[in-house]
Amino acid sequence: MVKKEHVIAIYGLSNLTQKLLGQLREEFNIIGLLDGYRQSGTLYGKSIISMEQAIQSKVEAIIVVARPSSRRIIVNRIREICKEHGIKLYDVHGNDLLEPISNRANSNAVKGSGKEELLKRIDENEVISFDIFDTLITRATLYPTDVFELVEQRILSRHGHGYDFSNKRQEAERTLSRIGTPTIYDIYQQLEEQIDLNKQELKEILEIEWQTEKEVILPRYDMCEVFQYALEKQKKVYLVSDMYYPAELLKSLLDELGIVGYERLLVSCDYRTTKGLELFKILKGIAGNTSYIHIGDNYLSDIKGAQCNGIEGAWVRSGIDMFESLYWSEQFAEYNDLTDRVKLGMFVSRMFNSPFILSETQLTINNPKDFGYLFLAPILSQYCIWLYNRLLQNNENTILLGARDGFLLKRLLDELLRNVIEENINTIYFLISRVCAVSASIVGEQDVKKLAELEFSGSLKEVLKLRFGLSDEEVEEIECNQEITVEAILRYKEAIIERAQNNRRNYLRYIDSLGLSGTKVSFMDFVSTGTCHLALQKLMNQKIHGYYFVRVEADDLEKKELNVESFYKIEEAREEGGVYEDYFILENILTSPMPSLKGFDENGNPQYVNESRTKEEIDFVIRVQDGIVEYFKQYLVILKESDLKENKQCAEALLKLVHKLPIENDTFLQMVWDDNFYSRKIKVKDLM
Repeated sequence: MVKKEHVIAIYGLSNLTQKLLGQLREEFNIIGLLDGYRQSGTLYGKSIISMEQAIQSKVEAIIVVARPSSRRIIVNRIREICKEHGIKLYDVHGNDLLEPISNRANSNAVKGSGKEELLKRIDENEVISFDIFDTLITRATLYPTDVFELVEQRILSRHGHGYDFSNKRQEAERTLSRIGTPTIYDIYQQLEEQIDLNKQELKEILEIEWQTEKEVILPRYDMCEVFQYALEKQKKVYLVSDMYYPAELLKSLLDELGIVGYERLLVSCDYRTTKGLELFKILKGIAGNTSYIHIGDNYLSDIKGAQCNGIEGAWVRSGIDMFESLYWSEQFAEYNDLTDRVKLGMFVSRMFNSPFILSETQLTINNPKDFGYLFLAPILSQYCIWLYNRLLQNNENTILLGARDGFLLKRLLDELLRNVIEENINTIYFLISRVCAVSASIVGEQDVKKLAELEFSGSLKEVLKLRFGLSDEEVEEIECNQEITVEAILRYKEAIIERAQNNRRNYLRYIDSLGLSGTKVSFMDFVSTGTCHLALQKLMNQKIHGYYFVRVEADDLEKKELNVESFYKIEEAREEGGVYEDYFILENILTSPMPSLKGFDENGNPQYVNESRTKEEIDFVIRVQDGIVEYFKQYLVILKESDLKENKQCAEALLKLVHKLPIENDTFLQMVWDDNFYSRKIKVKDLM
């Protein structure tokens, strides 16, 4: 770390700082303490100083004393200042916080306890105590303080004013924590002096905070299994937490999550002391003279604090700690918007829900729902929010979500509409395919010629059957390998035009059945030059506003004149590492359980091509989509009071991680993207 003759400062004013000062006071020249809100006064016998004073005092190193989640906030806050002035930045383990995570030397404890090791140690002890937050449960936000920003958004939505709640809520807690261990009620009493609201209004906000907290909390499932194992082994199980929620509130939360059966819940605010001070002594006084092990995620308060009181400590890694050690980078550090932190928090709480994922197995993805939730859902959710906002702004109330890409997107858009007050948008999953729509829009030789000039990877017989819909009987005299030419195709123009007239009649019967007469409709396509969109305009004989994920450039003048808004401009999507290289993966998942549309019968009922996918592949797609919908529902619950605005850069970065993690699912890797219109087949494994 640093040599004792060097001048250093400590960032953080918690009880852990007091403990560290006791350990380091004789070894280092500690010039003062730093804090994000307080820049004067004294604490623990040391001056509280500003960053400017630290620089003037020629501080050579700063030690950050904070939980991993808070540590990241601090590092983001002072990183550039430290780099500019040559100040080293360390955590309490001696890790250089200015180094990229992948280059850092690991502390001795970095791997954490494995599951089998943990169960063995439980067998060897009589009293088992667990930390709660980031050990048994976790939040679907990146930082605990994100909850306060979510509360501020809810207050703003209800009262028209946010009262700078997040900053004032944090400052109230910090102020009280310097002199004791406050309850949530103490903190809100302190807030009375800072926010111009009466007691009843503050009581309502406290309830909003508690409800918001419950909405973002979820179990760490492997740790809950460890907890249950201790109960089944008839151990005396206690929960020990440094927290401002008293035991009565925490118990109700844990009850809802199924974490029950423990002997007692010891919370710092109830006993007015912390794990770093007297809380473990109180535990021993209650449980008696026996053998103990405490399991927690905070190496200082949980492990060192327990060991100082004669209790074994077992360190399990928090999700954010594992995320930082693998993926955190300057790129991710840039995503500091609240919606970004929710995206990253949801990723961390799912990907690293188990503290054992790095200690016992190679990090892989084989669960379809996880694959959808982690990598695909963020960007598709942002597209859906963008689509919703554009429909509102353009005052369009009927959207045709084109098959098969629109199947999942209709589920997402309908979920969004259930969560907002807008009731005027009608979503229709619209049956369409390039083969079907283009065939139905042919009216003369020029249309046939234009289609004949498009690329096709196959023979003359195949293009006439797959693109123009001719039957086996109509092309039986053609040699199997005969090459495609425009002239050869035009020899069949009468049959093609006759087939197109029939297709158009049947397609219009289907469209009539939707009750769209007199309605201004818009059309959603995913990645397209506009082929289906243009054909639909011709069929319906009206201009249709299009909304694409990516609009691909087309040479065709008619397609260029289409009225299209796209989530991505093609240049943006094609940037190095951009979404364009992954759209085949997305399209394989967006598809419906039904095969591609072939056409319609005389009653307007759909007819489909033969299914090329296996049952296992279809089941896989359904499960991936379920994971995407699960993500979107959770995202909407967490951000329900916030403005629904698209914010796609962080979602793009999460999509790119699909190429950094081994996807060990044979069904997915064997899937093939099959395009009949151009006769192309692309294997998913070739895209990974």
